[in-house]
Amino acid sequence: MNHVTNSEKKVTPFGGINFIYQVVLKKGLPEFLDNELGQGGVFAKYTHSDVVLSLFAKSLTQGTCLSDLEIGEAKLAGQQFSPLPLPDTVE
Repeated sequence: MNHVTNSEKKVTPFGGINFIYQVVLKKGLPEFLDNELGQGGVFAKYTHSDVVLSLFAKSLTQGTCLSDLEIGEAKLAGQQFSPLPLPDTVE
């Protein structure tokens, strides 16, 4: 039987996005991406996994173009996907 748990996070308009991200973290996808894609630049603020997972979050929230990352950032503020890189960083 499934149990409902309370969350300390803010509620988002995107139903189960936090549950999906928890599975992604549990499976070790960010570490795998960073190991396979290598180290970013010396002054890079975001890792390769941050960029890939921001695109993943964009697709889960029905974003259609990179500029939707800015809109998604406001809706995902305080969530596990946050902070998202800006569209120019992802490009």
